[in-house]
Amino acid sequence: MPEMKTQRKKNLRFKLIASTLVLLLFALGFNAMLSLGSLEKLYADAIVSKYSATGQDLQQRLTKAMGFGKKIDKFVNMDRLLKNARQHLVKASVIRGDRTGPDDADLNVFIALPDGTILYSTDKALVGRVMLKDELFSFKDPAPTGKPFRVKRQGPEYRIVLPVEHPDGSLAATINITFDRHRVKNAFKAVLDQNIRLITVIMAGGGLLLFLLVSGVVRSMPASGRFPRNKIFLVVFLIIGGAQMLFSGINMATVKDSFIEINHDKALTILSLVRDDVRYLLGKGIKVDRLNKMDKKLAEITTASPELGTLAISLPEKTLLYGADAGQSLDFRNAETGEADRVRHHLDQLDPAFRMDLPLTVNGRLQGHLEAEISRANLHAKLKETAMDSLTVLVISLLFLFDMLLLIFIVVEREMEANGQPRKIHYGLMRPAAFIFLFGINVSISFLPLHMKNLYVPLLGLSRDMVMGLPISMEVTFAGLAIIFAGSWLDKRGWHEPFIIGLSLVGAGFFYSAIAPNAVHFILSRGVVGLGYGLALMAGQGFVIGCTDKESNARGLAQFFAGVYAGNICGGAAGAMLAERLGFRPVFVVGGIAALSVIGYAFLFLKPAMKKTGITAKNNAPTTPSAPRPEAPQGSRLTLFVRFLFNRNILGLVLFSNIPYALAVVGFLNYFCPVYLDGLGASQSNIGRVYIIYGICLIYVAPFLTRFIKASKEKHSLVLSGLIGGAGFLIFQVFDGLLAVGVAVFALGLAGSFGAPRRSYILKFKATHDLGDGTSMGIFLSTIRIGQMLGPVLFGWLMMTVGISRGITCFGLAYVAATALFLLTVQSDQSIEKKNL
Repeated sequence: MPEMKTQRKKNLRFKLIASTLVLLLFALGFNAMLSLGSLEKLYADAIVSKYSATGQDLQQRLTKAMGFGKKIDKFVNMDRLLKNARQHLVKASVIRGDRTGPDDADLNVFIALPDGTILYSTDKALVGRVMLKDELFSFKDPAPTGKPFRVKRQGPEYRIVLPVEHPDGSLAATINITFDRHRVKNAFKAVLDQNIRLITVIMAGGGLLLFLLVSGVVRSMPASGRFPRNKIFLVVFLIIGGAQMLFSGINMATVKDSFIEINHDKALTILSLVRDDVRYLLGKGIKVDRLNKMDKKLAEITTASPELGTLAISLPEKTLLYGADAGQSLDFRNAETGEADRVRHHLDQLDPAFRMDLPLTVNGRLQGHLEAEISRANLHAKLKETAMDSLTVLVISLLFLFDMLLLIFIVVEREMEANGQPRKIHYGLMRPAAFIFLFGINVSISFLPLHMKNLYVPLLGLSRDMVMGLPISMEVTFAGLAIIFAGSWLDKRGWHEPFIIGLSLVGAGFFYSAIAPNAVHFILSRGVVGLGYGLALMAGQGFVIGCTDKESNARGLAQFFAGVYAGNICGGAAGAMLAERLGFRPVFVVGGIAALSVIGYAFLFLKPAMKKTGITAKNNAPTTPSAPRPEAPQGSRLTLFVRFLFNRNILGLVLFSNIPYALAVVGFLNYFCPVYLDGLGASQSNIGRVYIIYGICLIYVAPFLTRFIKASKEKHSLVLSGLIGGAGFLIFQVFDGLLAVGVAVFALGLAGSFGAPRRSYILKFKATHDLGDGTSMGIFLSTIRIGQMLGPVLFGWLMMTVGISRGITCFGLAYVAATALFLLTVQSDQSIEKKNL
């Protein structure tokens, strides 16, 4: 017997160490993937920003010439201008060594008409070629980034596009600068190698600590053999969380050093262009203190270049002549001495890492200095963004870690059961599956309407705002239809068939979304996703209901939806960060892979529960021979269906609680937030972080509240849910922007937490049990999908007709009014209990 216990401990130690090492690998790998993606994007943006400075200089020259009556298709010396621009690009490439070869053959500058016809190019083979429709840009709307240029990546090539306008503001042509992605890789290579070495060292150190501490905890297990769940959780949580924070901290330092170097590089490129212009004027015999409107030109440069703070031109003895700061021009020749002294003192006190000084020489004689400050505010904004990304990655990793540890503990504790008794299927095994599944479903939640905006074509006479919501409406519509069908499927054949088929459809739908060539195909692809989502989600709940009894039903569903909401958080935030780095289409592929991976999980951990029996035959429900059998329901199937559907309490719950909440969640969260925040210029990552607020409430607040919400007070909880949710929207009457969105999302999260008993509340009614729990739940959940389907359309209509602030406020008032009707319509919990007896 002692030998048996020793062997058992060895097996337990091996499994725990192996599984926790895999978790460490996944957590650090995910962190490294996003962090390295951020750094690569930083270098790509740096090269784009550097090259765009040359493009903007050419843009100003062409715009100025067209103002004097020159025609773009009969532009004298255009080849010389393009050649000079390319030479500036080559010179800028030498600064950081981001070249692809000694001849820089990949660098090209060309001018194209609005229809895509290339008129001039440094690559003569391109002249006369007509670009494809998807290669063109519309400059009617401002750029999402707020910058005066667009960037498009096609395969291995980047293309920077700047508009050239007629004096009346119409588009005359576009300036296009193309370069190969290898330039980004070459500039990024040293940092990449450094980060790979760092992650390897941290992973090795964390793995060693896990091996030693987990082994120690297992060895110290008491003789009773009780599994030390809390100790293992603490050890794993601290080591993996600590490894994440260590990597993120060092990564922050890397970002800081790289950003300073990159900004220095961009500033040098801009100042070189300014110096060339000033030298040209000085070479014409104009004195350095007679450069009219030079302060205005410097102000334009600082406005267009956030990398620069104060910019100034001074005499050889450093007496200031012209300057600019944050777009404000400063002519020190006519200004008070005190202002010049202040700026002079400011420049002299700068850290050398944030200061640049280029001499202005003509024929070997020093004529003055071009001085610049590299903006600290820009650096601080970047570090804040990086810190938020790191914190987001840490939250995602820890939530993933928690759900995977829960799986490990359930599996280990089941294997430790004594006497060879058959193992019960624990309802908690579905929580990790729900997490991974919803992670995949929600990777695209932050940009679905934005991707539709890119594919937009007029459809059915609807406005653009309403068309942008159609993919979401299609998805939830088919999800609702699938839920109705899944209910009877579950009752007859069990949960596993709709679960596997649903996951397969979701995977196929996401891959379809990734390759959808136009708006119609994209809308159809979301319908496939919705169909699979409804089947799989319903089947997951069927698994929980089949593995619980009446006492543990609410707890089991709360656990299941905690996994659902954790997946919501992680998927939404991670998908937004990936989309910002990779674009929208690759993220759809990630979602498809995540959904299909759950099929493997199901066969690995849930296969014993795959039986062709209805979910009402609960696996773990206690039965006794003497227990009285429930009375069989009276009436045909159609009669039971009608009785369920028109039950006063069920109808009130659906119309005045479920549908308003569904309208709010999908309409506001899934549609309004991405569109509204994108219009404010928020980054994709920040849009994704909004969903964390909502999810955190449902993960931690909802399970906490379910412990205290008594079965006899569930109606009161649902009323409170509606009042909080409706009141949250009224904030738009007072505030707007990110603050208003944050408050409304938090209120929705609290509303969802108090509304957690909504799904178990439906099980209180006799009409539910008469029709069948699975069928009833399917119909009930499909009514929620009606609200979800209408949500994007409703919010799109409100934005178009009433306006944002007024429309959201009106919706909040309607939500509160619906809650009041719910209070008046649905009977009290005590009355329901008496009626069921």
